[in-house]
Amino acid sequence: MPKKKDGGGQGRCRAELEYSGGKEEEKDGEEVVIGIDGARTGWVVAMLNIKNGKSKVFHIRSLQRLEALLVEGHRYRVRCIAIDMPIGLASRAERGGRPCDRAARSTLQQARRGAASPSSSSKVVGPSSIFTPPSRPALEAFKAGATHKEVSLANMASAEEGAERQGLGLSIQTYHIMAKINELDQVLIPRGEGSNACLREHSATPVLEAHPELAFLGLSKGKAMPTKKGQQERARRFELLAGEMDLEVLELDLAASTWQLEELDEPDLTSKIRTAADDVLDALVCAVVALRWVQGKARAVLKEGEDTVPADRADGSLTGKRHKKGERHDANTDKRGLPMNIWACK
Repeated sequence: MPKKKDGGGQGRCRAELEYSGGKEEEKDGEEVVIGIDGARTGWVVAMLNIKNGKSKVFHIRSLQRLEALLVEGHRYRVRCIAIDMPIGLASRAERGGRPCDRAARSTLQQARRGAASPSSSSKVVGPSSIFTPPSRPALEAFKAGATHKEVSLANMASAEEGAERQGLGLSIQTYHIMAKINELDQVLIPRGEGSNACLREHSATPVLEAHPELAFLGLSKGKAMPTKKGQQERARRFELLAGEMDLEVLELDLAASTWQLEELDEPDLTSKIRTAADDVLDALVCAVVALRWVQGKARAVLKEGEDTVPADRADGSLTGKRHKKGERHDANTDKRGLPMNIWACK
């Protein structure tokens, strides 16, 4: 467990690859998995070296442009990437989002209900942490330069004819996230086999959609996790991560709400980027999901061929109604052939 450092409220995050003979510079050709989380400053990238079956933090850095991942695909043998951002987008908007969003929300709701007491339940992560992604028609409107209101109307208009459109508008928060959804969409293509996406120009590298709270839920054996806004809560998540990888090379102040990261795609910058500690933890646990996938120990919230998930009520609860296959929503790939599923740890 990292110790609290003296002086200042700004944490530092430094990671180098460590060998038995001492620290060495980063080398090309390492076998790695990558976890990515969106941040206000761009993206947080956590890379793990998984050589000889052991996982060590290779580096954690800030990334301004997701396009730079294509370069990383040439430098290292990237076995898998897991990212906290929607990949496949439904052609029709539906209350509660895609089937995988509803399944993920239901999983977190069940864990919340199983919390020890009502007082603790109010402090744990709930289903509201799973946001509803925009439809693909809404993303196309966004790419065309539409305003928030216009994009929201495009999302509502994409709903099935005769469906209730109330509640299908997009929040301003979702509108601002769409720039990142579009950026990811530009670097992905269908893998062509199985049910995964891959990086453009790197068809051997699967890219999975992950959700940090589902991943931490798996690491905690299904026990509902507290929110990660305080030092104790961050320390608990760090303990779970330490059980999956070697974190000794990190220098972190868990009392600090922001940490400093070096730029991955702008290495000449003299100043480091201040990044929320939450985003670093989320990128690390996404890397664990990628590692578990390589090990055959990851799970998708929807099993292959499953696309019947209860729809949500306006209040977010489940109606219990199940749609017939192919009714009211797309199959589990979107019209680009990208998967609509969320991966977590078994």
